[in-house]
Formats: sequence, C-alpha cells, structure tokens
Amino acid sequence: MYPYSGMLEPLCFPSDSVNSAPYPFYDRWGDNWNVSAEMVILNQGRSLGTLAFLAAQTSLKTQPWRSVAGQIVVGSGAMAGQPVTLNLQAPGVDLSVARITWEVQNQDPTFGHSFTFLTTNTGSQWVQAEAQLPDGRRVFAVGSVMIGAANASVPKLSISSSGATLSWVSTGGGVYQISYKNNLTDPTWTSLSGNISATGTLTTWTDTSARSASRRFYRISRIQ
Repeated sequence: MYPYSGMLEPLCFPSDSVNSAPYPFYDRWGDNWNVSAEMVILNQGRSLGTLAFLAAQTSLKTQPWRSVAGQIVVGSGAMAGQPVTLNLQAPGVDLSVARITWEVQNQDPTFGHSFTFLTTNTGSQWVQAEAQLPDGRRVFAVGSVMIGAANASVPKLSISSSGATLSWVSTGGGVYQISYKNNLTDPTWTSLSGNISATGTLTTWTDTSARSASRRFYRISRIQ
C-alpha cells in the first residue's frame, strides 16, 4: 500500500475515517488490505486450512455432491395488498435443517424456511433464496413472482320504501361523495350527498329522493 500512499483509501466504501453512516449497504461494500503485513490475511488462511483439515476427518470427505437447482414455490393468492408466502424446494435435498436467506424486491433480506410478505405493487417482482446446509452445501434459486391486482369490492345497492341504500368498503376517516345520473347519456354527474365521513370499513348512505325516480345511476367518489 505504501507506494500508493493515500490513493487506495478513497476506494473503500464506506471510508475508514467516515464519521456518519459508517456501515455499508447489504450488498455494497469495499475494502483493501496490505497483504504483506496485515494479520487478517494470515488468520483467514489459518482458518481456511483448519476447516479443511477438520472436514477431512469426517465422513463428509467421501460424500458425493452435485449441485441441485432450487425452486421457489409461490403460495396461492399472489395479490397486491394480500400476504404472499414463498417456499424453497430442492429435489432430493432435505432443507428442514438449512438456514435459508430470502431477498425479495422492495423487501428487507430475512431468514426463514418460508417467507411471507405484504406488497402493494403489482407486476413481476424478482425473488432470490439461498439455503445453507449444516455440512456447508448450498442451494440457490432465482425467480420472479407475478403480483396481480386485488379484486376491488363492488358497492351494493338495495331498494326499499325509504329509497336506494348504497353500501361500500371504506377507509376510516375518509371522506366520500355520491353523485348520480338518471341516464348514462347525461353530460354530467349531479352531486347528491355532500360530504360523507367514513367511521369504519363499511359505509352506508340512503338516497331518499330515489323514490320518485324511475331509474338512477350512482357514482361513489373518495375526495379526502
């Protein structure tokens, strides 16, 4: 390093001398060593040699191994706004004792035999999984999950002597308005209800003036 003076230090990320945000991202980091003097190189070499020696004293030294392609299995109900569960499978390999690392688009990496997450995005999202078995073998899988749009709840309309009652799935604290047309060919919608403040996940409102109309079309709008 000495022939390069301070040239290599700026290549490190994060810098050794940084005062804020000193920790690297999950998969983005850099470092450099003086391989002729730093003890970390010597210790790494000794550790690798020791592990290789210990492994050679067990039955693992004759264990045949061919890499097996893993497969990510998606549970039912891959819809936006609903939990999605992923599982990892590998033909002929027991993954029940493996440590599995999951990485999914827009999600933090995590460990677990399965991974359940909630997404609000639709479309294809990449997924990756790595299983590490107790004897050091690894299984990898890369794929994608197609997240579909959740089916929107359809408002309901009921007719009684009081008028036309509308009910719809709402968000507590949201403000809604109802407008109408007597014919779909009418050029504009006519405001009918004024502001309706939702207090829960289901809101109902009755149009008493509908008793005098032969037909009516309604539009429910959230304004706040």
